[in-house]
Amino acid sequence: MEILFPPVKVATASIANTLHLLEHSKHEQQVLFIPIYLSNMKTDQIIEQLECNRIVFQSLLTDRTPDEYNFRPDKNSWTILEILCHLHDEEREDFRTRVKNTLTTPKKQPPSIDPPGWVTSRNYSAQVYIERLESFLTERRVSIKWLKGLEDPEWKNKYQHPTAGTMTAYSLLANWLAHDYHHIRQINRRLYEYLKKKS
Repeated sequence: MEILFPPVKVATASIANTLHLLEHSKHEQQVLFIPIYLSNMKTDQIIEQLECNRIVFQSLLTDRTPDEYNFRPDKNSWTILEILCHLHDEEREDFRTRVKNTLTTPKKQPPSIDPPGWVTSRNYSAQVYIERLESFLTERRVSIKWLKGLEDPEWKNKYQHPTAGTMTAYSLLANWLAHDYHHIRQINRRLYEYLKKKS
């Protein structure tokens, strides 16, 4: 089945002072560069894309076999189950939390996160796949409902990250979408690698 993605205008990537790149630099080797700023897009367009991506993730991840979602092409790569767990925790504890924090209490530091460490500390490989998938899709629905319900949000609000420097609520929102597209590509790559090995 071919997945058709909505068209996205991607501006020239700027990776200076990018929170997400710094905090995800210990992921798989492939996860060292993603386009952080989609600065040609309006916030409502980004939110619409995030909503569309819920359907994309659902299509890509539904009805996968244990053999597929536990497949690991090499010791440094994540399985689809681990990617899914990462998406779930990032949705709830990273992106939604940090955007909300920057919009409402920008001078307050959000809770610290450890995405690479969570893979082992939260035992991603032992999680129940269908439960994680259903929970992630629910969390994305919660995120979209919250984002669409915001009244006159201050997207230019900034907070000072101790490592990445000044971050705006808008840049975090754009980074959220960039993160989606990175992992959609990663999931497709993992499925391709699985199919190639089994063929």
